[in-house]
Amino acid sequence: VPLIANHDYDGEISKIGDTVNIRKRPNVDIKDYVIGQDLVPQASLADEQIQLTIDYADYFDVPINDIQRFQTDIDFATVVLDEAGKALSTKAEARVLQSIYTSATSTVSGGTLTAATVVQMVLQCALKLNKLKVPKADRWMLVDPTTSYLLQLSDLKAAYLTGESSTPLRDYRALDKPIGGFQVYECLNLLTTSTTAKCIGGHKDAFCFASQINDTETIRNQNDFGDLLRGLNVYGFKVTKPDAMVLLDVTG
Repeated sequence: VPLIANHDYDGEISKIGDTVNIRKRPNVDIKDYVIGQDLVPQASLADEQIQLTIDYADYFDVPINDIQRFQTDIDFATVVLDEAGKALSTKAEARVLQSIYTSATSTVSGGTLTAATVVQMVLQCALKLNKLKVPKADRWMLVDPTTSYLLQLSDLKAAYLTGESSTPLRDYRALDKPIGGFQVYECLNLLTTSTTAKCIGGHKDAFCFASQINDTETIRNQNDFGDLLRGLNVYGFKVTKPDAMVLLDVTG
C-alpha cells in the first residue's frame, strides 16, 4: 500500500478517531476569449474537502517467558517485533485492498485469463483510465500470483513493451518493467478465492492511506515469569478519486 497510495498525511495522526481534512483540487472554468469583450470571472472556486478518518486499529500482545528468552541464542524480543510489524502490515493491507476495489469507476471483466489474453486485459484497464483522462505517470497494478504467473508466461516481446517485434526477450520477468503503463506488483492480499481474483489498477491519487504505530511497550506479565510485548497500529484509508482506479475482475 505505501508504494501505490497517497500517504502524505501520516504525520497528522496520533490515535484512533483522528481525522484529516483533504482538500480536493478545484475545477477551473476555461472560457473563449474575444477581443474587446469584458472578462467574466469564474463565479466561485469550490473549496471541497474529503475527510479521512482514522477508524481502524490492530494490536499484538505477546508473552515472552523468561526461560524461553534466556535459553535462546537470538534476541527474542527483536524477532517478535519484526514479525509483529510484518503481520500488522499484512492485516492492514488486506483490509485496504479488499475494500477499495468496490469504489473503482471502471471494471474490466477478465474472465478466464490465459497467457495469450492477460496482456490484452491489462491494456484494456489502461484504456479505461486513458478515456477518463487519468495521468499516465505513477500508474500501478496489483495482481494475484496466478495472474502474475500468466504475465510472465505471456508474449512480452511486442513493440509497445520493448521496441522489438521479433527478438525474444532474455532474462526478463514481466513484473520488472511497466506493462501498458502500469508498474505491476504481485500481491498476496487481494480478495481472491480458488477461482476468482479482484486485481486492481490505478493512479497514485486514487486513494489515500495514513498509518501510525501508536505505541510499543514491554511490561511484566502478571500471570507468568516473563514480559508482555505489545503494540498498537492505527490507520485509515479513503478512495479520493474513483475515476483513477480500475478493477480487473478475473474469474475461472
